[in-house]
Amino acid sequence: MAEVSKREHNVVIKGYLKENTLELIKTQKGSRAIRGNLMVALNENESFKVQYYVGEFTSTGDPAKAFEGLYALLPEKTTSIVGYLKENYGSKFQEAAKFATKIWVNGYFDEYLRRNENGDVVTSVQIRGRRAGLAAANEEGLFTPKAEFKADVYVYDIKEEEKEGNKTGRIVLTGLIPNYDQSVTMVDFIAPTDGNVATYILSNYHNEDTVRLEGNLLNVYIRKEVAPSEDFFGSAKKPQYETEFINERLITGGSSVKAIIHQGQPGSLSTAEAKLGLNIRLSKVQDYRPRVAPTAKAGFNDDEDVDF
Repeated sequence: MAEVSKREHNVVIKGYLKENTLELIKTQKGSRAIRGNLMVALNENESFKVQYYVGEFTSTGDPAKAFEGLYALLPEKTTSIVGYLKENYGSKFQEAAKFATKIWVNGYFDEYLRRNENGDVVTSVQIRGRRAGLAAANEEGLFTPKAEFKADVYVYDIKEEEKEGNKTGRIVLTGLIPNYDQSVTMVDFIAPTDGNVATYILSNYHNEDTVRLEGNLLNVYIRKEVAPSEDFFGSAKKPQYETEFINERLITGGSSVKAIIHQGQPGSLSTAEAKLGLNIRLSKVQDYRPRVAPTAKAGFNDDEDVDF
């Protein structure tokens, strides 16, 4: 694959500010930084958390534009949906969204470690923020939320998706994205049946290829009514509900056959580089220990999720 700094690896989200935990801190070197999370809502049931730590200056000592953008989004300068609902008891999302600050965020996929209830170390994919700012409506005065990604990935695995033992027709593509420390981020992408995306990928993509993927992010709660139990009477016979959580990176397009980069071609990530990256990633998992104390840069408690 091309140099890490030149690869395509972007997440762009535009929506309503749902929750804001950004805070201005002083680093150990005496400069300022902004850390915390921005929760961006597309609608009442779908939102995304984006994590930030941005210093006031770049590595060359110049003012960081990313810092300036986040500074304008500190809690005291914005209105979040959560904050509005707290101050206006009984209000609904639709009303709060009218008053909430509209923002855009730019970031990338990242992995973090945590221990589950059994004490095992597990990994998950999160969105790490680069920049953010105030979002404006288009020329027609409309504001259209979105959550999209574009990434160059090394194809690590392709398999048919199964749920409850049944094939869904969709394809799960596991991709590796190289990092600056020679490790890799492992991310699962979903190829849907719509538009023959799954069929195209299954027919033309192969392990060890390097491809560009584009698509939409899904992070939604769906509340479904289920049939009441036949084993009870009374209140147990009333409609029952269950909530389904969907977190996916849904592919809508990607490299055509002509644009697929095969092993040995310029711009590909070699199998040797992929193996090295996976070994470094595995070492991070095996060596993971909870932090004894939070640092100024990280700012997490011992029991919180920890980044790679």
